[in-house]
Amino acid sequence: MVRKGKKCRCTFWSSVECASFMTGLVNELNAQGCSVEHRFNISHDCYRQAVSPVQRLLLRLRMSLVYPLQLLWYCMVRRGPEITVVCTNTFYAPLIAALAAGKRGRVVHLVYDLFPDALIQAGQIADGGLAERILSRLAKLTFQRCHANVFLGSRLLQYARQRHGEIPNAWVIPVGADSSRIKAGWPKKPTGMKPITVLYCGNMGRMHDVDTVLGYLGRESDCLKSASQMRLLFHASGVGYERLKRELN
Repeated sequence: MVRKGKKCRCTFWSSVECASFMTGLVNELNAQGCSVEHRFNISHDCYRQAVSPVQRLLLRLRMSLVYPLQLLWYCMVRRGPEITVVCTNTFYAPLIAALAAGKRGRVVHLVYDLFPDALIQAGQIADGGLAERILSRLAKLTFQRCHANVFLGSRLLQYARQRHGEIPNAWVIPVGADSSRIKAGWPKKPTGMKPITVLYCGNMGRMHDVDTVLGYLGRESDCLKSASQMRLLFHASGVGYERLKRELN
């Protein structure tokens, strides 16, 4: 617990620097009187610029080995009460933080992706195999040891409960965004024949529902081709987005 009169300290951790929404969140919390920072091992630009096999391998080593050691050292040597928010990038990092922090801090498990399910979908481990059983036990231990488990949306929490049973200290929040870019408020009700633009911005990975988008585009192709009612705009990356582009071409 933070003593009365003490400024709340909070650190957000991820192996790769989060996008602009994290900057907006950190700035807003600091403006409200908290002491907040975002820590990471790999910058966003460095992650995007790594294209060769050697560069990608080095990134994997930093994400899977160097970053967890960096987080472990921080949790062991820090002083004073603090809230440490650790996302599932890298997936075992929240457990490392919870074990290292002990009673000296509060660790929040921010569930971006559910493991081992993400690895099963990626074809890296077999469903029902030894690796899957071991990682499932680690996932349950993470839920138990962290002071809060925060899910992005109720459907992810529902699926996690079906997969791992009851999850203690579970909370649901909406997917975040940086609202500082919206200066004039929400757009007014569209008038005339101008098309409505639906924007998808961010990662589209293996666990995103690409089939629904493909099915809609197939059924409503005449409507979309006319460009009189709606247009879809994508600023995205990831395996799912590559598949979307490939099947639409």
